[in-house]
Amino acid sequence: MKKLVIGASGFLGSHVARQLVQNGEDVQVMVRRTYARERGLPVVAMCISTTYGPRDWQPTPHRSMIARVAGGRFPFYLDFSSEVVGIEDAARAMLLAADHGRPGERYAISDRYMSTCQVHEIAAAATGVRRPRIKIALPVLYGAARLNDAAARLLRRDLRFAVVGVRMAELMSPLDHRKAEREFGWTPEPVESPSAGPRVGSSNTAPGPNPPGCVRGRR
Repeated sequence: MKKLVIGASGFLGSHVARQLVQNGEDVQVMVRRTYARERGLPVVAMCISTTYGPRDWQPTPHRSMIARVAGGRFPFYLDFSSEVVGIEDAARAMLLAADHGRPGERYAISDRYMSTCQVHEIAAAATGVRRPRIKIALPVLYGAARLNDAAARLLRRDLRFAVVGVRMAELMSPLDHRKAEREFGWTPEPVESPSAGPRVGSSNTAPGPNPPGCVRGRR
């Protein structure tokens, strides 16, 4: 049976396509978002949280920040938490959903809710640099984002750090991935797990004590 990967040129889709090829599957890839809708294909909705892991060539915005933290060039952490998952686990969930997901159903794919402080701590520990200790509070983030939006209007083009993005980060709440576990047997590895390979940062180093004011995300 042929396998279709939509969005195969992106971060997650490229991992899905590679795993399929490694499994000996006959793979076809598509990047047009309208493909499934135009052909009335059955759809399983996968709600993937923030992904971390190898081969993020673009890189994604959060991966760019992690690279700066790991290089000792960003001594800050941001005052919010988000759901995170390893990219290999996310790709594996996509493959399991293709075989066992129910059309019309929606599945949350995430490891856990983690503070930005903890994510940055893991990245810093990976390369042995000092852990970020300066918190950038939400009011400061909103102020910077408003300046970003004003500049975007003047330049007549989108810029990365928009108010809507900060608002989304503030409203992020924990997800429950038990439905994916129950229906197609997906269980994620912790993002910092040595057995999971390089994810946040590129290390097998577990995080140490929290920096002052660091609050770990909770389920």
